[in-house]
Amino acid sequence: MTAISYKIPIGGQFTIAIFDMTGKLIKTLTTNKQSAGQGIVQWNGRNDTGISLPSGVYFYQLSSADFTATRKIILLK
Repeated sequence: MTAISYKIPIGGQFTIAIFDMTGKLIKTLTTNKQSAGQGIVQWNGRNDTGISLPSGVYFYQLSSADFTATRKIILLK
């Protein structure tokens, strides 16, 4: 299990999603409405259908109407 901490600069609707190296959407972790501030979401290393993913480099993206941030994450098993 991996914890991804984040900070939202402006409150509103936001999404956190995991992508592979090719940019393919792997897993949508959360789609919530939240006020500005910090939060934590968990990722268990599985895709949207529940299949365990191989070790490797992935990206997580936090996006809202006014803001997008993408960061690298390494999944080790």
